[in-house]
Amino acid sequence: MQQNHLYYGNFSEDDRNTFIASMLISAGFHVKDQTRKSTTETGKSAGEVDIFIEDINGYPLNIIEALNLSSVVKDYIKTHIDKIFKNHDFKYPLIPLVEDNSVEFSDLRKFTIVHNRNGTNVNMHHIVMNLAKK
Repeated sequence: MQQNHLYYGNFSEDDRNTFIASMLISAGFHVKDQTRKSTTETGKSAGEVDIFIEDINGYPLNIIEALNLSSVVKDYIKTHIDKIFKNHDFKYPLIPLVEDNSVEFSDLRKFTIVHNRNGTNVNMHHIVMNLAKK
């Protein structure tokens, strides 16, 4: 996406998600776009996650929740994480937070947060991409 300047600047989150979902589908992943697999902010009804990736048997592999931000807006980020986890203040111990230094692009950063949930590591991957008009 970063190489496709069509997606730079004031471009909708939904259109960027469609691009990401299309790339994942072309790579052979089973993807559902805008699926109702989460809850709304109030928790009273089903909410939509941006992209839901499942294995061939329909078991969840990944959830992608994309955000268009011009700066770090903690309340907006918290709302999106709450859609997925309902309680993102994990009661499960944080193991590491690791930045992936193998990413060598100036406008892209990747880091992973790992929690231990009942003996299983749960990974939350974060990719931050600068798509401001240049």
